Amino acid sequence: MGQKQGWEHKLYRNTGTFGSPTWDLVPNCRDLTMPSPASANDASIRGSRVKMYGAGQIDLSFQWQMVADAADTDYTVLRTAHFAQTAIDLMDLDGPIATSGSLGIRAICQIFTFDQNEPLDGTVLTDVEAKPTYDTTNGGAHLVLGGGSPTFTAI
Repeated sequence: MGQKQGWEHKLYRNTGTFGSPTWDLVPNCRDLTMPSPASANDASIRGSRVKMYGAGQIDLSFQWQMVADAADTDYTVLRTAHFAQTAIDLMDLDGPIATSGSLGIRAICQIFTFDQNEPLDGTVLTDVEAKPTYDTTNGGAHLVLGGGSPTFTAI
């Protein structure tokens, strides 16, 4: 398979239902990152002079920039989801969704950041951050496809 390049990754937004998704490619996406640090839970015992830890919950998020474009449907849907505080189904894959073997993470998210950057000399960009949210519309906490802990989705 080889090394994947950043431009090969694709961000998708579900325009259908959770059970019957219709994936819309979000081409207005720059420099997507997916931080996933785990909290460090203290697991120290009296039998050790060294502090010990166990991995706790993973703080997963999708972070990217978009060119500010009110005519872009994805941009306006994400902006609306942010200000209305509604959930949105997102998936980041390392290749096209139609390609067998593409891997990534799917999560029902809320948009927590939609910051517009307006430089004096440059393109107006919007910083977007999405984090998994509790989903009550699909019968429970569908954090990511595959259950309650982040798992990769294979196409």
